[in-house]
Amino acid sequence: MLMHYGWIGVQIIFLKNPKAFWTLKKELPCLYKSVIRSAIEYGCVIRHHNLTIAQSNRPKALQKRALRIIMHPITLPYSFALAYCEIESLRLRRHNF
Repeated sequence: MLMHYGWIGVQIIFLKNPKAFWTLKKELPCLYKSVIRSAIEYGCVIRHHNLTIAQSNRPKALQKRALRIIMHPITLPYSFALAYCEIESLRLRRHNF
């Protein structure tokens, strides 16, 4: 699972250079939702309701990192950045699944 997260980290780095995806900065939330978040949620372990806090914090950390890149240069708290980009938290998506 650790290697899977490393690969997601590489994908997140591509958010820093939207030209690599031939996209505009305003389209980054959609790119995140379709490419990166789907990779984070791919494993069934991510969807499991009995995750430990440490296990659920790793995907959240990846999502926070992606949001910081998407929102740059604006700095907002995590919950406000989620609302601004119209992205659900991974925890909320996991509980609604």
